[in-house]
Amino acid sequence: NLPAQSTPFVGREVELTQIGDLLSNPDCRLLSLLGLGGIGKSRLAAEFERWVDLQPLGACRFHAAAAEGLSGTPYALLRDLFASRFSILESDSAAQARQKLEEGLSAYLEDDAEVKAHVIGALLGFEAAGLADKDDPQQLRQQALFYLQGYFTALAEASPLLLVFDDIHWADGPSLNAIRELVRRCRGSR
Repeated sequence: NLPAQSTPFVGREVELTQIGDLLSNPDCRLLSLLGLGGIGKSRLAAEFERWVDLQPLGACRFHAAAAEGLSGTPYALLRDLFASRFSILESDSAAQARQKLEEGLSAYLEDDAEVKAHVIGALLGFEAAGLADKDDPQQLRQQALFYLQGYFTALAEASPLLLVFDDIHWADGPSLNAIRELVRRCRGSR
C-alpha cells in the first residue's frame, strides 16, 4: 500500500541507517520522526518501510495516514490502519468488511476471535451486528482496547512489528488516545 515514488531516494541513507539502528535496539519501543512540513518525513518513512519489506525479518507492517477531512471522525486513523492492512475498501459491503477484519485478526485473538473482531470492528466504525455493548461507548472502547492489546502483543511475539502513522497532525483525538493507551498497555512488547 505504499505509494510509488517517481524520484530516486538520494542523500538520506544516513537517516535510513539511523532509523534501522534505533529500531534494532531492544529498548526502543517507539520512534517518532519529527520536523517541519515538507522536509521529507513521509518519504523517509516510506523508504524505511520498503527496506523492512526486503529484510528476512518477517516483520509485520501496518501503515495508516491521517487526513484533514477525517480529523473529527473518531477512530478514523485506527480504522485506516486496519483497512490498509486487511485491504478493506470503502466500497466493500458491511459483511465483506467484517469478514476481512475477522480473517485478519483471528489468528492472533485466540478464544472467541469472532466476537473480539466484532468488538474491534464496532470501535473502528465497521458495522457490528448483535453486540450488546455497542450502546455503551465506554465499555465498547475498553473491551476493544483490551482485545487490540492482546492482538498486538501476540503479533509482536510472533514477528517484529512496525506501525507507521503518517500525517499524524491531522489524526483524530480518539485514535491518538487509543494509540497512547495501547503503547502504555503493551510495555513489554516489541
